[in-house]
Amino acid sequence: MSLLLYIDGLVFLVLIKQRKPGFLLLSIKWPDKNGFEVYQAIREHKNQVDWLIIILTASADKEMHQQAIQAGCTELLTTSFAMDRFGLMREKYL
Repeated sequence: MSLLLYIDGLVFLVLIKQRKPGFLLLSIKWPDKNGFEVYQAIREHKNQVDWLIIILTASADKEMHQQAIQAGCTELLTTSFAMDRFGLMREKYL
């Protein structure tokens, strides 16, 4: 498995058309498009096939968690618990 890192949602959306990832970790706080906006654009991508999508945020807001899950994201991960939970998610999904 390869790892690609993007710090810009718009760049990511352009480059995702050239790749077919199975796992995406999206930040809520990208400077130009947030993780939810990027996720909505990804859902419209015709090559999307059962991608594992995790939204990463510093907020522990329960409404945001529900919004992510209802939108179709696999999980929402808060950065304060990121390393412990990310390890568990990696074992669960990969």
